[in-house]
Amino acid sequence: MATKTVISKYTGLEAVDGVIEFPQDKTLYVEQFTDNPPLKPVEVFKPKTLSEVFDHYRPEKKGVKMTTQDGQTVKENFKFTSVNDFDDKNLIEQSNYLKSQQEAVDAYKNIEQQLMKNKILKRAIADDETRQNLVSALQALLAELQQA
Repeated sequence: MATKTVISKYTGLEAVDGVIEFPQDKTLYVEQFTDNPPLKPVEVFKPKTLSEVFDHYRPEKKGVKMTTQDGQTVKENFKFTSVNDFDDKNLIEQSNYLKSQQEAVDAYKNIEQQLMKNKILKRAIADDETRQNLVSALQALLAELQQA
């Protein structure tokens, strides 16, 4: 059974009108996206566009911790100049670690596609003995590359 996420705001006596349904194919980020302290209460900012909001507040998140495959911690800083900066592609573009991970994923996908298109290799993998010989040859090649 699917669940629905509901975001609500209180708008007075008619609170039902202030409830909106949040689409399930969207991501809601609830986080403090800046390390700056809050502005003084007397300061009033009345933006007219979303870009004015980003220009005024210049949101950023410093020290986002990510764990590598070998258990090390990598810290990255992210700056947001528009709503598009929250997309996966733009977040990856800002992070050296995420770029390297994306490159590895792309390389694996490319290898997988090449393997699926190669008919000779498909036949070799189908037979248990031939597959084992191929694995042994690849392991020997890997060992040789690691020694070089």
